[in-house]
Amino acid sequence: MVVIFIIFSSFISEINAQTSSEVQKIVKEAETLINQGLHQEAIKKLEIAIKKDPSYAVAYYQLGKSYHAQLQYEPAIKNYKKALELQPSLAEACYNIGSCYIDIGNSGNGIKWLDQAKGIFYGKNDLEKYKKTLEKLVTVSTGEKRKVYQKELNNFPPPTVTPVIASFTPTPPVIITKTPTPGRESTDDMILISAGKFLMGSSEKDIEEAVKISKSYGWEVERSWFSDELPRHEVYLNDFYIDKYEVTNEKFKKFVLSTGYKTDAEREGFAIIWVGLEPKKISGADWQHPMGSGSSINGKMDHPVVQVSWNDACAYAVWAKKRLPTEAEWEKASRGTDGRIYPWGNTWNDNYCNNLNMNLSYLLGFMPDFFKNRGTLPAGKMSEGISPYGLMDMAGNVWEWCSDWYSKDYYNYASEENPKGPQKGEKKILKGGSWYYDNPAYLRAGLKLAEPPDSRNFMIGFRCVKDK
Repeated sequence: MVVIFIIFSSFISEINAQTSSEVQKIVKEAETLINQGLHQEAIKKLEIAIKKDPSYAVAYYQLGKSYHAQLQYEPAIKNYKKALELQPSLAEACYNIGSCYIDIGNSGNGIKWLDQAKGIFYGKNDLEKYKKTLEKLVTVSTGEKRKVYQKELNNFPPPTVTPVIASFTPTPPVIITKTPTPGRESTDDMILISAGKFLMGSSEKDIEEAVKISKSYGWEVERSWFSDELPRHEVYLNDFYIDKYEVTNEKFKKFVLSTGYKTDAEREGFAIIWVGLEPKKISGADWQHPMGSGSSINGKMDHPVVQVSWNDACAYAVWAKKRLPTEAEWEKASRGTDGRIYPWGNTWNDNYCNNLNMNLSYLLGFMPDFFKNRGTLPAGKMSEGISPYGLMDMAGNVWEWCSDWYSKDYYNYASEENPKGPQKGEKKILKGGSWYYDNPAYLRAGLKLAEPPDSRNFMIGFRCVKDK
């Protein structure tokens, strides 16, 4: 029997960037040994890596691969599941668990896990892996399910178009601690963005103004900092729904209670807080304790959830039967079709969004009571800053994750229809600015930041979209 794995190098960059280079090197060496068929040597190395860092999901994934290649299905499944416990959005592990069950004749469980993998790949907008999984499901399923999978495959669009998911497909992420309860599929509090063209990115004049206004706020910036917004270009998008509000603490709590999900911050024991202009690792900081172990979200359930990584946001989106927006979808929903600079128009007004609204010299001086009256506001509080489509907080409050990988020159080769970003990368895109920024240039619809998928801090949140 020939064992065929689903192996993609890009997922490794999404997992636990805090793991030491020594452990990552050991696991990489083990992967090479696995590819050479030297499994006993590989297993020894992986056991050493796990002993050094029991939280590194890739080590368990590779251990599962080694046992899988030797047709030792029980330990293979066990280690794949451990990888998923540490990294619930690791769809490759779901796929391989499904393959194990298929090989031992348990097609029911096999199809269940493959379907799970398909849903997660879809939630990540990863069409190549989504299609590969769908093709396998057509091969291994029978009867009515096979017809549904075949119909879904027949409807598979070119890479620039989001696929239509079969209605019965379960898509909550894999959670080991509890049996997941799928979120309800709904468009409540979502707004339809009609198909059509819009102006994306920034013009040379916009960049010049961004540099000028930044310097007026005391920011020593260079034009090159904003060059990834060039050129301004016309983009066509299909219909889609987008959340009117950022995902709140209340909604994220429902997800956690339903699934038992642990965020990257909770599993690794820390998150980031910016002190002045310096990021600091704070032990005990997570979505329930945004400023550290002594803080709380009590009384703030209607505020946007923060201290969530891209991985966490993706897991929530899959559970909610939604997905993260592409950068293009997010930007169109924010600025409309006329190329405006801010959601409300072309003129800055710091009373229209939750921003720092203070002098940079005070920030650099950082005072102990700095956070007393600053931070997130309830989602939708700043109604004056409503976008052309009726969305709230598309500027300020929190940065919002998008599904796209980041590439500085992506606009030079991006598709003009339904662009989904580069095929791979090291960082994911963030849009919208946050409450911690006083500089209007960083609250423009065209601006973007990029952070690794496991990054989290007290000014990062998200909202979701779904296809019409």
